[in-house]
Amino acid sequence: QRDLHHSCRGAERVERLRLAEQLDQWAADHRKVHEALGEKIPKPDLIVYLQATTDTLMSRIAFRDRPYERQMERAYIDELNHAYENFFSKPYDHVPVLKIDTNDLDIIRNDEHLKQIENRIRSTLGLVPFQQNLPLPEK
Repeated sequence: QRDLHHSCRGAERVERLRLAEQLDQWAADHRKVHEALGEKIPKPDLIVYLQATTDTLMSRIAFRDRPYERQMERAYIDELNHAYENFFSKPYDHVPVLKIDTNDLDIIRNDEHLKQIENRIRSTLGLVPFQQNLPLPEK
């Protein structure tokens, strides 16, 4: 049983390394595309990172109930979550990152939560807060 435990731990380490390499490769590929097309593609004013704990992510995955996500292991999602946290912890290509904690938000079932996120983005960009148009009576 001990050999099985060590074998599983080794497989987890290999998976973590593979995940980190994939994220690094994605960033390198993105840089290459940006270098090739950088003059034609304007830089974004802001990168928005919607952050959540692994427990929240697992709950959301279960709620979506997509067949291809049903077998996702918590450890895999946790590693992916940490990789994203590390990646978005600093500006990318001199573009500021707005990190929004979404643990207590449900943008699928609560439109107000989506508006809160939109207003955070607008505020960060120095834009006026979003406000719905008032319905006007027809003439």
